[in-house]
Amino acid sequence: MENCVDSFEAVKMLRPATPLTILLFLAFVLLLISVISTPIVKQIPLASFDGRDFGVFGTCKGGECSPIEIGYDTCEWTKDD
Repeated sequence: MENCVDSFEAVKMLRPATPLTILLFLAFVLLLISVISTPIVKQIPLASFDGRDFGVFGTCKGGECSPIEIGYDTCEWTKDD
């Protein structure tokens, strides 16, 4: 009977890590979704304003996307057409 109690205690020691592992995995999934946002995957914008979709590495307006880079070039948006 003593061996059953010892093995139960060993399993009980591992349980607190399970919710933290799930939380870490969910955080990774959310980070992955944000990184592959517009312009890499056009269907996942982080934000939209005035017909322009914003992502981590660029923007898209209509079917035309900016090159994949860090930061946005706002000068092209303020030009008069």
